Amino acid sequence: LHGDIGCRAIFGSHLENFLKVPVDDAGILADIDSASDLEQLRSFAERGETEPAILERVDLAGRDQLAVGEPTDGRPELVLVGREAVSLALAKLARVVNFSVTIVDPLLAPGELPGADRVLRVLDFSRLPANRERYVVVASRGKFDEEAVEQAIETGAAYVALVSRKARAQEILRSLEMKGIAREMLEHVRAPAGIDIGAETPEEIALSILAEIVAERRRGS
Repeated sequence: LHGDIGCRAIFGSHLENFLKVPVDDAGILADIDSASDLEQLRSFAERGETEPAILERVDLAGRDQLAVGEPTDGRPELVLVGREAVSLALAKLARVVNFSVTIVDPLLAPGELPGADRVLRVLDFSRLPANRERYVVVASRGKFDEEAVEQAIETGAAYVALVSRKARAQEILRSLEMKGIAREMLEHVRAPAGIDIGAETPEEIALSILAEIVAERRRGS
């Protein structure tokens, strides 16, 4: 392997050897990939929180519950998988153009993100209210991006995008094709997400994605 490439480049073509099993350990959801991740775990330690307390925060027993904020009132819905900086910026911009916003993240507590109408703490799009205008952006930084893209496609989202490096996006799409998802459906996944405006910052990337969503929506209408 060379450059910023993970193990997916090795095991992505050997899906027949995968066995997924359920776990009850919060550690599977917690990575230390950034300074903010480290600060979150440090805050647990400084408050003297133990493993049971962290598990309670993750709410493994109840994270299939949908925390409902404002009603959507027939508005188009933007579903953001993950709470990365791009997602936070997208949530703010989407509210300006009158989208309802749903955040999917198992570690996010209700009320922790004021820009969201809903928080879904399990990756199960079937729990969302019906909406013909659903636009999904996956920005989960590799935690469950493949599963999120798969669910978005299977639930018929009007737009599916993956915030990822091009090489990783190609690995994910190839993996999904091996799982049996039709190539013509995968071709509609925007990966990397957004139109090319030379975006660099999270806010600029969010703007490029929202512009692509608006363009897709107007074409569809």
